[in-house]
Amino acid sequence: MWVPHAIEIDGEIVQVFDPMVHRKIEAARPAGSLDRARQPDARWVLCQRPVVKVGGELTLEMMDLELDPVTRFYKAPLQLKANNGMLLLDDLGRQRIAPRELLNCWIVPLDRRVDYLSLHTGVSFQVPFDVMVIFSSNHSPTSLDDPAFVRRLGYKIRLDALDEAGYRRVLRQACERVDIEYEPAAADYVIDVLHRESGMPLMPAYPFDLVQKIRDRADYFEDQPKLTPEVLRWAWDLYFAAESAADCFEPSAVRTMALNTGGRE
Repeated sequence: MWVPHAIEIDGEIVQVFDPMVHRKIEAARPAGSLDRARQPDARWVLCQRPVVKVGGELTLEMMDLELDPVTRFYKAPLQLKANNGMLLLDDLGRQRIAPRELLNCWIVPLDRRVDYLSLHTGVSFQVPFDVMVIFSSNHSPTSLDDPAFVRRLGYKIRLDALDEAGYRRVLRQACERVDIEYEPAAADYVIDVLHRESGMPLMPAYPFDLVQKIRDRADYFEDQPKLTPEVLRWAWDLYFAAESAADCFEPSAVRTMALNTGGRE
C-alpha cells in the first residue's frame, strides 16, 4: 500500500508516515529513468500493510492529533497510521481511562468507517477509517460497555484452554520461533507433570513464554538451550513466581540476571 508522507489541512501539515509503524518496501524503478511521468510519486511511500499495537498505555490524547511545538507539524494518531491495516488494542480494561469512555470514541469510526480529527485552530476534518480493529481483553465484553457498543463488535472469539494435541502444536511452534529443538518428551513433562501438579489449564500463551525464558537462560550462560526437565521446571517456577525458581542459581547470579534484564526475569 502507498502511505503519504504527510497531508495538508487548512494550511497545517499532518505527518502520516511513521518509520516505527510503516515498513518501507523499495519500489522497482522503471527502466526509463528520465521519464518523470513513470517515476513513483515521491510524496508517497510504498509500505507493507501496517499493524499497530497499543495496550495499557493508551490514552484519549493518543487518539487525536499531536502538535509538535518545535516543528509545528502534527503527528497522526494511531488509528490514522493504521489505515489499510490492523489496529490491536490489547489489555482492554487496563487503561488509565474507563473502558466506556475509551470505547465511546470508536462508535462512529466502527459504524461509518470514517473518523473526525480537529486542529488546534478548531478546524475539524474527516479522514478514512479503513482499519481492522481488534480488541483483546481478559474481561467479558458485556462488562466493558453497553449492549449497543458490543453489537458493533461483529465477532467475539473466546480463547479457552487447549486440548493436549493443540498444546503440543503450540509448543512446537514456540520452539521454532526461538530456535530450540522440540522434543516430544519435553511436551510430555510439561503436560503430565507441570500442568497436572499445579492444576493450571493448557492456555495457549504459556508455551512461548516458557521456551523464551529457557532461551534467555541459555544465552546468559552461553550454552545451547535444551528442553530438559530441570530447565523446564525452572522456567515454570519462574513464570508463576514459585520460590524454587531461585534455587537454580547462586544468589549472585540471580542478582546479576535481574540487573542485566532490568528485573524482567
